[in-house]
Amino acid sequence: MSLTQTPNTVTPKKPGEAQQFDNLRDQLATNVPAAIGMLLLATDGLARCAYGLPDGQDDTLAAAASGLASIANGMARALEDDESKFKHVNLTLEHYHVIATTCGEGSVLVVLLPLDARLGDAVRETVRIAAAFMPRMDTAPRSAGS
Repeated sequence: MSLTQTPNTVTPKKPGEAQQFDNLRDQLATNVPAAIGMLLLATDGLARCAYGLPDGQDDTLAAAASGLASIANGMARALEDDESKFKHVNLTLEHYHVIATTCGEGSVLVVLLPLDARLGDAVRETVRIAAAFMPRMDTAPRSAGS
């Protein structure tokens, strides 16, 4: 099944987000055809949208990806300077590749690929698409009680 045929399993919080998220999914599906799942999350660990992920794993994967992004940002600050942030990180699991890249202030885009995918091409296109969508995918810090 193509990524374009999978619905967003996270309820958008703001008007107009659903279309933006579908556009992001469609761009990934077109330019990273091996992608089997994607997730946009706030760096505080909450999923903003999710497509093609295993049933019921949106929140778990968002929390794990938030931790991965936090570790990557910690490495950037330790090796570069206190203002540095990670650009992207690749994680290879037993059956999947996972690409995580910044996608707007306070947001991370995660793409799930099968192990036999062409990782270099997928990373290049994922980072390029995230950069193109970055201005529209910011996540504002949450206020108390939200």
